[in-house]
Amino acid sequence: MAIDIDRMIRRLEFYVRFRQLGIAEVMVKEFRNEASTNPFKESGYAILSVVMAYFEMFEQFDRGQSSHGQSREFFRCGFRKVYSSTSLTDEQINTIYSWVRCGMYHTSLTAGFSPLSRNYPVGFDVEGGEIRINPGKVVQDLFTHFDAWVAVLKKPACTGNRFCFEKAARMIGMDRPEAPLETPGTSTQAPWEPG
Repeated sequence: MAIDIDRMIRRLEFYVRFRQLGIAEVMVKEFRNEASTNPFKESGYAILSVVMAYFEMFEQFDRGQSSHGQSREFFRCGFRKVYSSTSLTDEQINTIYSWVRCGMYHTSLTAGFSPLSRNYPVGFDVEGGEIRINPGKVVQDLFTHFDAWVAVLKKPACTGNRFCFEKAARMIGMDRPEAPLETPGTSTQAPWEPG
């Protein structure tokens, strides 16, 4: 028996809150602490590794289709929806995609000149040939966006949003019933299931 849309929304919430942005938030607490001696004080790039998928992920669920072969476009559109008041141009967002998103995924390093600081006032800024990033602010911005988006998805009257979400969720198999774990607490059957 397939899982209904409200259960799929809860599954995505679990995944994002506990396995994506929630993990990044734990690292941010130390990254922001100037006096910290914890190794997570140096976690800025690890935070980016965790969170840069959010923009493309969100856009897939918002459109109800796969980004296969269209990652740059989906990233840019998702970025614009998260940062709806940004003055960054499409070209600058494409540079963030290439240098930061692709850099982190393909080489575990940002490309170009992409300094990080816990003191930058915004998550992303492009100035003078560099991309300035405050990973802590990025995580905060993504949580704000995610909470607002999930609130919309939970409203039965928002049929268009829910239709697209459900289509994308079913596309990736989020509608499958849980399989019983052989040893509860030691393995995970799917990203959205506790392990």
